[in-house]
Amino acid sequence: MTKILIILLINFSYLFSSIFFSEYAEGSSNNKYLEIYNSGEEAVDLSNYTLSSCSNGCNDGLNWDYPDNVTFSSNTMLMPNDVYVVCHGSADPQIALECDQTFTYLSNGDDVFGLTTINGELIDVIGEIGDDPGDGWDVAGVTNGTKDHTLVRMPTVSEGNSGNWSQSAGTSESNSEWMVYDQNDWSYLGFHVCTVCVDGGDNPMLFLQSPSNGDVINTTEFSIVFSVFNFDLGEDGLINYEINDVTYEVDSADPIQVNNVSEGDYSLVIKLVDMDGNDLQPVVETSINFTVLLPSLVPISEIQNNYDFYEGQSVIVQGVVTIGDGLLFPGRTKFYLQDESGKGIQIFSYDEITPFYQRGDLLEVAGVVDRYNDDVEIVDPVITLLGSNQPLPSTHEMTGVENTEMNGTWSVASGELIDYWYYVSGSTEFTALTIQLNNGGEVQSMFWNSAVPALQLAEYEQLLGTEYSINGVVSFYNGIPQLTCGYLGDIQQYVDSSTPVANAGQNQVVLPGTSVELNGEMSSDPDGIIVGYLWTQTSGPLVSLGEYEEPVLTFTAPEEDCILEFSLVVTDNNGNESNPDIVQITVSNSLNIFDINLPKNTSLSNYPNPFNPNTNIEINMINLENVDLNIYDINGRLIEQLIVNQPLQKGTHNLFFSAQNLNSGVYILKMRTDSHEIVKMIHLVK
Repeated sequence: MTKILIILLINFSYLFSSIFFSEYAEGSSNNKYLEIYNSGEEAVDLSNYTLSSCSNGCNDGLNWDYPDNVTFSSNTMLMPNDVYVVCHGSADPQIALECDQTFTYLSNGDDVFGLTTINGELIDVIGEIGDDPGDGWDVAGVTNGTKDHTLVRMPTVSEGNSGNWSQSAGTSESNSEWMVYDQNDWSYLGFHVCTVCVDGGDNPMLFLQSPSNGDVINTTEFSIVFSVFNFDLGEDGLINYEINDVTYEVDSADPIQVNNVSEGDYSLVIKLVDMDGNDLQPVVETSINFTVLLPSLVPISEIQNNYDFYEGQSVIVQGVVTIGDGLLFPGRTKFYLQDESGKGIQIFSYDEITPFYQRGDLLEVAGVVDRYNDDVEIVDPVITLLGSNQPLPSTHEMTGVENTEMNGTWSVASGELIDYWYYVSGSTEFTALTIQLNNGGEVQSMFWNSAVPALQLAEYEQLLGTEYSINGVVSFYNGIPQLTCGYLGDIQQYVDSSTPVANAGQNQVVLPGTSVELNGEMSSDPDGIIVGYLWTQTSGPLVSLGEYEEPVLTFTAPEEDCILEFSLVVTDNNGNESNPDIVQITVSNSLNIFDINLPKNTSLSNYPNPFNPNTNIEINMINLENVDLNIYDINGRLIEQLIVNQPLQKGTHNLFFSAQNLNSGVYILKMRTDSHEIVKMIHLVK
């Protein structure tokens, strides 16, 4: 009996443990921590306690996924009225200064954490042991209060909630055990005030909950929210507050409404005074500075370069969609926008906003500046469509050493494909293609399966060593720059934009003694114009080429059967020379030229490809059929109808196409005949 009684007394003592969670922060990036407070008269050895947790809800909805996830070394003593802080190892220096122990896997808002004894008893909890709540749990009437906020325990709480989270969280400021502060507000970290605990004292106390020091407020109307303890307003005294040297007094703890505020910098001093307006002794006051800045159109580069200033602000941006919605995070809203400032930004909402916005849409987006890991984003967006089919911005050339201010920016990685990696685990599935840049650096391009299915990328495992240009937006993984990609067509054969491309035309079969034309007008230059042509005969009986430095020349075929070869080299306005392009002329009197030129299959091709801005489209028909030929962009939008229900005879047909008014990118040729449907990708490089 005695043995049983001792066990009961030990367990009974745990039920009245003097330690509990006094603060919790789910800040940006790795700025996360839990603070434990000792409200008792005696020091507590934390080695008798652990932190237990679940990730995104508990697996079975009943038990900890990770019991005893955080343990404490023997003789880790928490003194009375003191705190112990567990933080992420990469937290902000302000947090690290107060941190006593590090732990990586702290809550992202939807991960329940409990303060438990080594015997498994639950002393205090933040969140509920159960299913995934979504983004987080509501606290004090604040939706998703455990996400993107700091929670501070009320001074009137003296013990843990023993697992009753719903009662602890409450439904409003008046019935919650927690005060909810903005994300990254760590004003009360490292200490805790308990007015009802041992040595808590009965001195009047004042807590200013909002606004916080340094806040940027994006509205002309806001509330001053505060809490008062050990002081009866209207009987013991008043609240005196001063905004930019203008003084007011109130006799209740209701939030103070401030209206019709102009833009500018403000100081707020709030204090307790007696009924005659005199300061208490000692003085009980707090002061902050804040700024009122109304939403306005802001260049995206300004936000990226000055994130600390714009964090939490409401802004308006305008730009062109580079990666459309519905690709990177199905079920949520996530896409990328870039303006003329040369930088891009992520647009994000936990709600799926319809209709989906597509690449090339010109949008105005109003929302709040936030950050998730290294990605700056605009959340809670209100979106207005201003136009469609807009040209994409110029690409930033990746160097592999981009800083985080480049996140979201439309970019290109060019060089040799050196690695193919397909990964799948649970619902996570992606393909990563790594490009070795010309400067020796490496950039990994990420294709999530929701955007580009892995089967469409499998062929690249066999194409290592080939040179490509891959377009995407800059993102980061563990601080390393990479590309996030949204479309298969954003992988293109690498084209050196400084080198012109010679095109000597198609091979020909001609009769002896006939006039032959060599045509190099389809030659192109990605970033300039062709200014020089040089034709050279490289094999076969010599013929007279005449004006061999012209784009088009003619000569007379020899009277004998033979094969002639000619080389064309072109020069651009920057003095760059192309590689030679070879054309072969077969002179034959023994073959039926008409039979030899008849196609064997119905086909569709173009040359050159890539091209700028002109290309020749060749259609081979094996029978007389009606033909439709259209050009679409990569999103399936019709760009131009080239042939509309036109009968084409058996044979080869050539069509000249100019993309002078189109933007660089991948386009789709689609030909439909009575018996065939053929699709071909063409690459415009300007």
